[in-house]
Amino acid sequence: MSSRVHPDFIQACSEAVGESNIPDIFRRWTALSAIAGALGRRCWINRGTFHVRPNMYIVLVAPPANNKSLSLNLPFSKVMSALSIEPGTEAQDNILLPQYDMDSYPLHQISGRITAEQLTRELKTCHRVDLRVHNDPEARDFGGVFNDSSLTLITGEFGVFMNRNDQHMQTFITEVWNSEKEYSYRTKNMGKDLVKGPCLNWIAGSVPGEFVDCLPENAASQGLLSRMLPIYHGGVEAPKRKLHYGDISYDIVDALRHDLADIGHMCGAFRFHDSILPEVESDIEKGLPPIPTAQSMLDYNNRRVDAHIFKVAMSVSAARSSSRVITREDWITAKEYLFEIETMMPTVLANFGTGKVGKIAFDLNTFLDEVVKKNPKRLGIPITLFRREVMRRVSTAAEVEQVVRAMADAGMIDIDDNIVIPK
Repeated sequence: MSSRVHPDFIQACSEAVGESNIPDIFRRWTALSAIAGALGRRCWINRGTFHVRPNMYIVLVAPPANNKSLSLNLPFSKVMSALSIEPGTEAQDNILLPQYDMDSYPLHQISGRITAEQLTRELKTCHRVDLRVHNDPEARDFGGVFNDSSLTLITGEFGVFMNRNDQHMQTFITEVWNSEKEYSYRTKNMGKDLVKGPCLNWIAGSVPGEFVDCLPENAASQGLLSRMLPIYHGGVEAPKRKLHYGDISYDIVDALRHDLADIGHMCGAFRFHDSILPEVESDIEKGLPPIPTAQSMLDYNNRRVDAHIFKVAMSVSAARSSSRVITREDWITAKEYLFEIETMMPTVLANFGTGKVGKIAFDLNTFLDEVVKKNPKRLGIPITLFRREVMRRVSTAAEVEQVVRAMADAGMIDIDDNIVIPK
């Protein structure tokens, strides 16, 4: 591959959708996810007793009409898809691959509704022995080869993929997050499935209530929740409406494809530049301050230091260079990205593990905040309209009044002259 077109793939993706209503934070994290998917299992940071791979579980969380699905369009539908094939298909099925020198080792990408058993089989189908990493002693798996079953999964709606009663899915995605040498699962009718070198990179979109509703109740205790990165946007700014939104030119898309293909050819271990090793070691020893203190993030805190920050740092570094060297600038940027989303995680997770009324109240509070933010001159909404919103979420009139009283008693709302005002 030739040199990069852009000095920073993340920045280039953000600027490319400049005329759209996509929140900045979604622009950054969809680009990070695409990079992580392009790197796959072939790249890692050696932590001594284990390796950290770049794959991430990212969930874009925002109220409706905040362009969660649209934010996936450029990095995945336009860019990554040109460098990818679906599991079970051949490289010749994507005529664009030779243009970006990706026909020998295309990426794997799928989207839409899928069960855990289907996803296991898709990962198994992705398997290949990657000869580019074959001779690296640090990378060899069982049998002295490097197995790679890397796959990026895009699910526009979180609830299509995750069901709170699907323990199999929870167990599966929890275990493959570490990208160990193999994953085995015994099916009811098909015997034992063995995936060699699994590496799942996943990105999804969700509204706040759906995110916590669809998570299994034991997602925290079983480790799934701490492996996920919810990226929250509260819809602070009213979206700018236009009759026609300018499309992204072919030249811009082509340049981004070229750069992501360059990232897709990277292989081997990342390392920190010698000059920042003391700084990185100090950050890790101190727990990567500032350390989140919210109760809902206590399980997450260990993984933010052991894995999340390294995953983000690899993607930030790869966005700027194929050297596989993490510079001080990369490390600082990675921390900034992670700290930014951590400030908003408690908002997303506050409702996790609560009952039905609590979840509805959280959803309604988000709705009220959105109404007020989009219409600054409005203090709130008439109680009749508020009750109508509540009714959309419950089954009976009695439940409507129960929710309204609970929110008032909890100090989430004031009711003044039949106007419901968020607090």
